[in-house]
Amino acid sequence: MDETKPNQTPNQTQGSQLNEALAKFQAENTGVPKGGTVDGGPREGGKYANLTDILKIASRGTKFGLSHSGQPRVLGDGMLVWREYLYHNSGEERYAEIPVLIPPDVGFDRYGKERKVQLGERYQTFQGLMTYARKGAITGLYGLYADDGMDPDLDSYEKPEDVVAPQPSAPAPVAAPKQQQQSVVLTPDDDVQITGEQKAAALKVVKENAEVKAAFMKQYHPSVKSGMTAKMLTLKEHHDFILTCAEAPF
Repeated sequence: MDETKPNQTPNQTQGSQLNEALAKFQAENTGVPKGGTVDGGPREGGKYANLTDILKIASRGTKFGLSHSGQPRVLGDGMLVWREYLYHNSGEERYAEIPVLIPPDVGFDRYGKERKVQLGERYQTFQGLMTYARKGAITGLYGLYADDGMDPDLDSYEKPEDVVAPQPSAPAPVAAPKQQQQSVVLTPDDDVQITGEQKAAALKVVKENAEVKAAFMKQYHPSVKSGMTAKMLTLKEHHDFILTCAEAPF
């Protein structure tokens, strides 16, 4: 939400010095150079604008009497709002607000079992959410554009086609073959990250075979009801499980 100062009248807003300064700023600044590089995932190596990149461009607004600052506002358990203010030397101001979820202290492991989330992990996730909110608020207030794709600050850099959506017409979940459950055992040698090529091969299989997808979800994410996404494929073990299920008779 972008609002002018509550005590401004429509006439003051229409001919405001803040608007004039912002127009001058935007005449010289529009895009933001992308200094961040995606590390891992389908968009590995892709570029994006991080918060530092955006702040560098926004700082040029001081030439026109513009400045900004922000602060959080707690709404209740598990939710706050980040409010970023845009100021002008004339005393005018406006702000943008973006909601931010506070990560819970309980989560799920890769097998769908409930686990206690460590404080450090929660704080890291929260910092990422706050960074994402600040980026959106600052670019919105200054009229800048930064990314031409998904923003990896929230680990959301999947390509749309990599998301395996739920299929209403798919048959009921089928348990994985017993021989497969016995043959897939996580060992130190198998606990390795999936490669991009392996992930692409596994995604192709689950997109074409609803029974294999159901077996994978039952094995690794039994409590998830919203469907499967590419982010769930993180280990070589997942690739091996899916390909073996595809070859096994159901």
